[in-house]
Amino acid sequence: MNSKRVRNLIIVFSVLIISGVLYFGLIIRNNKNTGAVLSGNIPAERIGNLDYSKIIMIEFPDFIFERNETVPGTETWELISLNGEIPKTVIELDQFLMEYLTWSLSSVWVDSVVEDDSENNFIDSIYGFDNPVSWVIITDSDGVTDRYMLGDFTPARTSYYLKQEGNPKVYTISVFSAEIFTFTLDQIRLKIDFPHFDFLSVNQLRLELPHTIIDIDIMPDLLPYRLSSSNSLYRINSPYTLSRSIDIQAFSDLVEQINSIHMVDFIDDVLPPETYGFGTSTELDHLKPEGQWSVLDKPSRIFVQSGFETLDLLIGNKIDNNYYAKPAHSDQIVTISGLDKILRTEPFTLTDKFALLLNIYSVKQLTISGSGFHLNAEILVTNDDEIFYLNGKKAEEKSFKSWYQSVIGLLVDAQLPENFILQTDGSENITIEYQLNLSSNVKVSITLIPYDRDFYILNQDGVMEFLISRNQVNRIWETVNEVIYN
Repeated sequence: MNSKRVRNLIIVFSVLIISGVLYFGLIIRNNKNTGAVLSGNIPAERIGNLDYSKIIMIEFPDFIFERNETVPGTETWELISLNGEIPKTVIELDQFLMEYLTWSLSSVWVDSVVEDDSENNFIDSIYGFDNPVSWVIITDSDGVTDRYMLGDFTPARTSYYLKQEGNPKVYTISVFSAEIFTFTLDQIRLKIDFPHFDFLSVNQLRLELPHTIIDIDIMPDLLPYRLSSSNSLYRINSPYTLSRSIDIQAFSDLVEQINSIHMVDFIDDVLPPETYGFGTSTELDHLKPEGQWSVLDKPSRIFVQSGFETLDLLIGNKIDNNYYAKPAHSDQIVTISGLDKILRTEPFTLTDKFALLLNIYSVKQLTISGSGFHLNAEILVTNDDEIFYLNGKKAEEKSFKSWYQSVIGLLVDAQLPENFILQTDGSENITIEYQLNLSSNVKVSITLIPYDRDFYILNQDGVMEFLISRNQVNRIWETVNEVIYN
């Protein structure tokens, strides 16, 4: 079925649900099948008089619903026939909507009577009952049934003709009210509702993509010194060896992209999983709850956890502008839109770019050495004064801080290509080391290793994952020449 038409029908049926929910609630609460007219818009005549609580079967031309007590004391509506056959896959139904449908069919409101005696074939052909638009059979636990046929449109096309078996009258029923006879299975099945996340409430976000795995979580209470000056609430742990701070704007944008995905259609074909891009890989067995779900041969997965809200979605092959997907703990395959940007996410775009950002007031001493340079800076902070020294000379505050900013302002420009070959003897390496003003005299450092004419490799704690442009490093030498001494 055309996905746009499915969505439109869902909207129409939802309007019907909203308009009837108050009255439905009163019926449920009082366990009655009669009720007062709520407004002048409610028709004055009603046909059929079954107790909705006793209805156990509803039959439409293409599908049959049955109410079963699957758990003692709990009745659940199930789809037992689809196009004349037992469904090959389990199709979950929205139980509240099924109860509403049951109540709506227990007695049907009609607009007017157009025939008092329709017991002949000629009358049937006039109103379209010889080839009805739809028909419904409702059966209760006592074996009592009601059968309805929905005929043609009235000339004004604002109503249908309606006939109840055993009743000689022909009625009109509004197009609005007739939705209970003409809805599709997709309108009554349980929809996949994706949570909406506030990015500041996310606890974990994990993207398992064909080209990488991105894992983001909340910063721990105890941070390594290299992250101690970060203002980010989150860190990225994978694919990098060293955890790094997150670019909060990029992270917010990613969460909004996830909030924008939505289901397009259900897929109920019984075909091999690989048809849709799903397989039986064991690569993510540690994520499976008792092996209840399969994953992709080349897994793509979106996992977001925030408080009590969780999204765990497996992504299959692309179809047109959408993707096959399924919730991790369900066998229901659907098509999803809005995934392209998410599946192309690169970890570098989410990463805070500062190589080593340290607040000047947390630093006692800073040394930069290598490639023919040696700089030594000391920072003395008392309650009354701030004193800065550079290579033993007292420096003016503003110019010193401008130079310091060029040092801590080093930004990574790109990821280091995989399988690179390091070709250097270390003679041109530049090491930047900070001694923090802690009682333990903690030192943190980075080393810049020549990569090519344009970049240095960032070596941090023995790990090499990023490149920094030579232009940025040159700025350190430029600004040091601008420092004013007292």
